Amino acid sequence: MTETISNTNAAASILFLGHNGEWWDFWLIVSVIAAALVATAIGVTTAGSIISHKRETIAAEKVLELEKLETGKQIAEANARQKEAELKLAQLRQLAGPRGINFDVFKKEMEGKTKAPVAIWYLPDVSDAWNFAFRLQIALGESGWEIIGNGPEAIAEPDQNNMFVRDMPRAMAAGVVVAAKADPIFVENPPNAPATANSK
Repeated sequence: MTETISNTNAAASILFLGHNGEWWDFWLIVSVIAAALVATAIGVTTAGSIISHKRETIAAEKVLELEKLETGKQIAEANARQKEAELKLAQLRQLAGPRGINFDVFKKEMEGKTKAPVAIWYLPDVSDAWNFAFRLQIALGESGWEIIGNGPEAIAEPDQNNMFVRDMPRAMAAGVVVAAKADPIFVENPPNAPATANSK
């Protein structure tokens, strides 16, 4: 009986948590296999995450480059439209603004033309008329033309007692004539005839 108790104690002393070595060996193998599978899964998912993020980054960079190119193209087109609009605005301002004379070009155009006395009239209703007439007087004077009178004169209002001219615009009622360079077919004077402004 003492031997039986001794065998039982010996058997109990080799157990861990009630299981023998073979049982633990089996579950150790299962655990190692599970750990290997988990490690493989971690490796695959880590690689998948890194690769997919890299590919997403590359794709996003390509999209960004395309958007930059498109944006650059749109900016260039907008700049071109802005410059065109600014040019048109400058042209409109030049047309709408006070008139001027390029003295150098004027003098060159007047070279070789027959000179004659000139009277300069202007419409006082036009905001830049006197200034333009005065500049014309200076340009003609520098080109050697004789200016009649003391300078530009305002065109008078039409005679209200004359029923034929009272409702006409000032320039028409005053009979202002400005002869300029024209095709000889349409004018009696030769092309180099003097330009004149006179009243009837």
